[in-house]
Amino acid sequence: MFVANQYLFDMGPGQFLAVASEGDKTVLTLQSSGGGQQQSQQSSFVAGLWIAPPQAWEYGGIYFVRVQTQSGSLWLQAGRGQIGLGQTPPANAIPLPGRSMSAPPPPSISEMPPMKPMEMPPMKQMEMRMGNMAMQMGDHPKMQMGSLGDPPKTSVSPDLQQENLRLREENLRLREELMALRQQLWEQQRGG
Repeated sequence: MFVANQYLFDMGPGQFLAVASEGDKTVLTLQSSGGGQQQSQQSSFVAGLWIAPPQAWEYGGIYFVRVQTQSGSLWLQAGRGQIGLGQTPPANAIPLPGRSMSAPPPPSISEMPPMKPMEMPPMKQMEMRMGNMAMQMGDHPKMQMGSLGDPPKTSVSPDLQQENLRLREENLRLREELMALRQQLWEQQRGG
């Protein structure tokens, strides 16, 4: 029997796989965090008492875990949104280094203390006009829209108009090329 009852396998930035022994149960936890969100999956399996530290491998986004117990080896798999009983990994699977943990895994984002709300300075007087619309913000916010019959009061230089036209034509040409390539691919798949 080993002193450590939990092992952590690093799966890359913000991701880890925890394998824990709780008596005769083995608990697998797959946790990832990023973009302010955290996801965690957990499953437990009756495996028996460990006689060696667990080992893990990765192949194609699937994580293979070997737990050696008094009754033999148990293979577990985790990845692609699932955790379950598994099989031996392919020969070219990458071994993952693990570290024993005597304490629970590092605190998750949800366990961190909340941030203080941001304090915003008072808004300064600001005005914006575009075409027949005007908007004013600050102490006395106001919004005005001209009638639908009013022509917009904007002027665009002939150079910008010419560049806009050129870019639209280029966009159309690229779309036509894309459609032709899609048609060729479709015909190849249909004929092959």
